[in-house]
Formats: sequence, C-alpha cells, structure tokens
Amino acid sequence: MPIDNPKQTDQDVLTELGKLFEEQKAYRYYYERDWFLNIAFFLGHQYLFYNNRSRRLENPQVPEWRVRLVFNYIKPVVISQVARLLKARPTINVLPGSSEQMDIDAAKTAEKVLDYLWRKLNMAQKIRRLALWFSVCGSSFFRVEWNKDAGERIVEDQPVMDPMTGQQVIDEKGQPMFEHIDFNLGEIDVTVMSPFEVYVDPKATTLEDAEYICLIKFFRKDEFLKRWPDKGEKLEFKEEGSSSYHFYENAVLNAFGGYGGGYHAAPSGKQEPGCVVQEWIFKPNKEYQHCRRIYVTNNTLLETIEDPLLKGDFPLFKFDDIVVPGRFFSDGVVQDLRPLNKEYNRTRSQIVEIKNLMAKPKWTVPKGAGLKSNSITSEPGEVIVYNGTLEPKPVTPPQIPQYVFEHAAKVLEDMQNISNVRSVSLRPPSRITSGIAISAMQEQDESAFGPTAQEFEASLEKVAFRMLWLIHQKYEEERLFQIMGRDGQPEVFSFKGSDMGDKFDVIIQTGSALPRSKVAKQELILRLTELGLFGPIEDPMVRQKILRLLEVGVAEDLDSQFFVQQPVQPMNFTEPGQPQQPASGLGDIMPGNPDVQAMRNQEALARS
Repeated sequence: MPIDNPKQTDQDVLTELGKLFEEQKAYRYYYERDWFLNIAFFLGHQYLFYNNRSRRLENPQVPEWRVRLVFNYIKPVVISQVARLLKARPTINVLPGSSEQMDIDAAKTAEKVLDYLWRKLNMAQKIRRLALWFSVCGSSFFRVEWNKDAGERIVEDQPVMDPMTGQQVIDEKGQPMFEHIDFNLGEIDVTVMSPFEVYVDPKATTLEDAEYICLIKFFRKDEFLKRWPDKGEKLEFKEEGSSSYHFYENAVLNAFGGYGGGYHAAPSGKQEPGCVVQEWIFKPNKEYQHCRRIYVTNNTLLETIEDPLLKGDFPLFKFDDIVVPGRFFSDGVVQDLRPLNKEYNRTRSQIVEIKNLMAKPKWTVPKGAGLKSNSITSEPGEVIVYNGTLEPKPVTPPQIPQYVFEHAAKVLEDMQNISNVRSVSLRPPSRITSGIAISAMQEQDESAFGPTAQEFEASLEKVAFRMLWLIHQKYEEERLFQIMGRDGQPEVFSFKGSDMGDKFDVIIQTGSALPRSKVAKQELILRLTELGLFGPIEDPMVRQKILRLLEVGVAEDLDSQFFVQQPVQPMNFTEPGQPQQPASGLGDIMPGNPDVQAMRNQEALARS
C-alpha cells in the first residue's frame, strides 16, 4: 500500500486516503439504503421508498382519499430484543495468569474492578443504545480508549526532588521548593458508535481481517483547537451541529429530506461551529511496529502517531444481530420485517377504504339531473333535489371477502415467526401458572435468540479484555474502589494495574446473556430453602441471604415482615413417602403452603 511508505509527503498521504475513502463510501452505499429504510420503519414512516437517483427517502404521491394507516409492529419487536439482552447481565470472569494464590486473588480483584467500571461507565445504558443500533441496522460498535482527561482530578503541591541526592531542592531563600500539579488520573472511555460513523476496509469480512478502518467524529471548534491548536488558522469551521452524532444525524436528515420532516434529530441547542475529522487507523506492518493513527479534515493532515496502547489491533469491537457469511455488515431483525409490516398496513388500510366506501358510496347521476359533485353528502335526513325522471342511485360496493381478514392475521403470524417474538413471551397460556413450567416454555421460545446472544457475549468478552489491558497499562497509581459485595454489603478496596500481572484472560459465562425467568428463580430458591440447603432458617444472616436471592427488596427491611416468630420444625428425611415439614416459620412464602402446592399440581397437569 503506498501509504505505508515513510518517505511520502503529506499531500501523497492525503491523496491516498482520499482514494481509500471513496472506495469505502462506494462499498457502504448499498448497506446505507437499508439502514435508512430500517430507521424509517422503526420510527413508523412505513410508506417511504429509497430513490436511488436522489439518494433520499421519498413519500409516494397518492390521492387525498387514500387511507395510509400504520401499525408499527417493528418497534415492539426491536424493543423486545433489546429487553432480552438487558434482562440478564452477562457474568464476566477473569482468569488468573497462574495457579499461585497471589494471581488468583488479583484476578478476583480485577473482576471487582470490572464490576465497578460497569456501574461507573453506565454500561447498561450504553448496551441499550448499542443493542438498538444493531437490532435496527444489523451492526454497531463499542470503542474502548484511554481518556487522559477523565478520572479523578489531582490538585496538590509536590516537593521538588533532586535526582542526584534524592533530597528536596532548596531555593535561594533557603525555603524548600514545591511544584504545583493539576492533572487527571485518566480513565477508560467506552463509546457507542453507529455504523454511519465507521468505514472499513472493503476487502474485510471481520475486523480481524481489515488492514485499516476510518472513524468519523465531529469536533466543536473549542475541542479542535484544544487538540490541534496550530492547525485551526487555515480551517473554516462551519456551524453544523454540536453533537458527536452530528455526522449520522446529517446523513439521516439528508435521506429524509425528500419526505419533508419524516425524521427529526434530537434538539442539540445552538448550532456550534466545528468540523468533521477522519481518524484512520492502520495495523502494524514491516514498516511500522505499532498501529498508526492518522487524523485528517478538509484535505488537511492534522496528526500522525504510532500508538503502542492499541496492541496491534483496533480499539473497535463489532456487535451483530444476524451474521451474513462473507459480509462485514450484518442484517438487523427489521430487514425482513419491512415488507410484511408494509403489507399488513396496506391490507388494513384497504379494509378501512372499503368501510368508508360503504358508509359513503359512489353514486350514478344521470346527465341533466342538475346535481353537482358536492350535492350528495353524508348528512342525515338530507333532501336531494334533481331534475328529470331518472333518479340518482348509490353504487353498492362489494363485501370484503373473509380471506382478506385471514390474510391480515397470517401476515402477523409470519412476523412473529420471523422475529422470534412468539406467544409465550407475549402472553403465557392462562392454564399454566407455575414459574418452572413458564420458564421451560420461555427457554424453548428463547432458543432462536441464542446465536445473537452468543455473538453478543463473544464481542463483550473482547471489550472486557481490552478494558483490563488498559487497566494493567494505565492504572499506575493505587486507586480506591467501592462496590456492593455479593453479600449485599458495601466493599472498599484498593487496586493498581501492576497487581494483575501481564498474563490474564477474560471469559464470559456461556448463556449468561440469555434472559432468565425471575419467577422460576424464586421458586427454585424456595425449594432449596425448604431442603435447608442455605442453612438454619433461624439464623438472621441466612434469612437475609434468602431475601436477597429472591430479589424482593432490601433484605434487612423485609426480614421482620416475612419471617415471623414461629416454632422451628426440623425436616423429616427418615420416613419415605411422608410429607416434609418446613424448616422454619417462613409464613406464606414457603413452598410447603397450600398455594404453592396448588402451583405444583398445575405444573404436573401441564406436564401431563
């Protein structure tokens, strides 16, 4: 690749990057059409079509009497898929570099650090936005970087030390010298990126195959001048927006331009001057030992650096919905639902049009009757005066065939089958009330969601490893963390990156991202409590542990409500076939009560 030549001029680099960007735009154009249509259908604008000539979404011109109903079944399908991913937080495990106890303890502490960062970086909220993007467009990205301007701010006066003697330096007046410092410790930064902000090597089918990528970001003028103060004199900053998502918003607004207001970007307040910066990242090769970052804007080369923190790979991690073999960008669930939702809208609209025609039918009026086109209305008791002997007559419209209604129902059924959002998830059978039985049916219902969940877990595993790598490299000072321990109590500990060592790995428990039934979990806990496997129920710590596992509120507050003073009755395991007694006074929530026994009877009936 010519750009790998260290001796080329800045203009040569800009020329080569311009060619690469045009190739990437041409490659991505065919996917962008579907992304725009998917977004339009998700927002409820489901009669639009993409005009390849104008490269815009346009609304077909139809008569005013045409009914254009929209029943947006795509949005709840997308929200349901996002809810599946958010229902269960993936279980992240850190593997130690060796079997030594010190490495094992460091791995456990690293897991706690990841738990702290999960809350600190609002990962649940970012995963929701990430999942919305790949559910609608097929692919989205997490970008994991080190932000030196984030983290705890340190402001203090430090003594100036003599490197030769190791003693504090004394000034001319005989006073010890101090140096005022003001800096941030730095922190990991995780950013959600839409597919509109990522251009990839056209020859690549995965990020691992790509030799280079191009990331798009909008910089406000003050941000730009802070980063490149000597480059702003010759640039013209346009008032294009104040959002980092401005590039995506402008692209969608331009696509919706033919519709005239079909899409409204989130209000970003006053438009601020700024510019769009292309960040090119090239993998190492024989000329360069580390990854290179090249920043370009408005045909101006801003900066070229080699970044050893990237560890020979991109800081980008791709998340997919429906993987298509041989393609980099994947399909979203919306893609296959568009024609079905459109057909359903058209069918229902035609039914309403026929209904309107029956309520106000067409008329045959003889010539010379003296009636105007607006003479006949739907006013009750109206008197129609006409000339001649031939009276005007209404034209009876045909009845709607039954197969039209059946067709609409079949389209909805097809949408359920394609989206894998079936009746069990939407409405469990009324005769089944047991949590275990419902959980088993939901587990079968969620099996089709397994591939998406596995892709999500594999990508999130790489994100967690990247975060730990940055922690190992950049957590140079001892840091204090506070988390909620597994026993529900606050836990405070200190940690720095060198505590982990340089040999570690991250795995995510397989299937932990799949949704789990809370009702089934609670019933299982109650059964285990009945068997006494958590310990003696009269122990307050055991009672609080059970309540925390049941997820019914604050254990300490509920302890006095649920666990009343009742005589303890030990379990009877000696006589087979005899009913077992509860281990203690759990009141109405124990599985041994009649209500729970009725649930088990219904479960047995369901199995039969």
